[in-house]
Amino acid sequence: MLNYDNYITLVLSSFEQYQARLNCKVAVKAAKRLMSKLANL
Repeated sequence: MLNYDNYITLVLSSFEQYQARLNCKVAVKAAKRLMSKLANL
């Protein structure tokens, strides 16, 4: 059961890292879109 507990910890950690990267990617995309709109004014 020790390996299973380690596996769950690793899975949750990986998911949190993925979610953080996804949020960052979405934020960068939104910022680029906003800067593009501002540049076209």
